[in-house]
Amino acid sequence: SFQNKIGLILTNGILTFKTENSVLKKSEDKSSEDSGIGLANVRKRLALHYPDKNMLKFSEKEGIFKLELELILNWSVMQTANPNKTLKLRCLAIDDEPFALKLIADDISKVPFLELMATCSSPFEAQEHLKTSSIDLLFLDIQMPTMTGLEFLRSLENPPMVILTTAYEKYALEGFDLSVVDYLMKPIPFDRFKKAVDKAHELF
Repeated sequence: SFQNKIGLILTNGILTFKTENSVLKKSEDKSSEDSGIGLANVRKRLALHYPDKNMLKFSEKEGIFKLELELILNWSVMQTANPNKTLKLRCLAIDDEPFALKLIADDISKVPFLELMATCSSPFEAQEHLKTSSIDLLFLDIQMPTMTGLEFLRSLENPPMVILTTAYEKYALEGFDLSVVDYLMKPIPFDRFKKAVDKAHELF
């Protein structure tokens, strides 16, 4: 008979999922070998959503298949486990106004856990960076010629975390409908900027 045991434990910021299944004989398994989510697919999804923050182990012995997955949810735990690891959020700033980009870059430089990878004057320029670089946090202006920040955000298949930066209040509801981390009104006081990036850091 088929047996399944599942356990879920959260300890000091580390989520551990364990499961044990009795292995079906091939004659009992009516599904194709390619059906189901598959371990290869699981690994790809973990690499996408939890890069360098997951551990997946599995084994099969005496008719029992065991799988154990650990996800590190707390950055402080990771720092203790691996103090040499870089913990900075990789940032990309997009704004058609050079002065606005300079202000964002200056604010980013004041926060130890942020690293500015590039500044872009248009969404089209940003697309190239997103194709070639791993970006964790996007600072995105809304009112830009040719393509607005919200249109650009909707065009991304797997967008990074986003903080909208704008001089207009009217896009706030639409922005939060797109699951942005925060909505910053220009001119942006540094304490408000810090509050927004702290939120992103907690979500990372």
